[in-house]
Amino acid sequence: MKPYFADLFAGSKRVARAARRLGAEARTWELGDGPSNDLTCWEVELALHRDIEAGRVLAASMAPPCKSFSIANNASGPIRSVRYPRGIPGLTGDRLARVREGNKTLNVTVRLIHSLGKQRVPFS
Repeated sequence: MKPYFADLFAGSKRVARAARRLGAEARTWELGDGPSNDLTCWEVELALHRDIEAGRVLAASMAPPCKSFSIANNASGPIRSVRYPRGIPGLTGDRLARVREGNKTLNVTVRLIHSLGKQRVPFS
């Protein structure tokens, strides 16, 4: 496999397209693109860590979903606070599900930042 630029939580994949226009190989991961692109799946995340450690990832861009971290969530009451950044105790239903999903993507992002930094791979 050729070294590549990693576009993580790629959304519209605009960053990967720009990398390709500049002549780089690029791969994308986006939650909505199916299980093989879902970084919250341990097997998918692990494969990416292996690529990072093997020197196959040249650089990375990350845009993790932030909808559960937005103040806009306060319409139905707060779901996070300064005291409880991982979710206010007692949340239920959809509000709890949003916090859990946000925490999953945050955890993946932190682990990937650690791997990229350890290998001195530039990222944004």
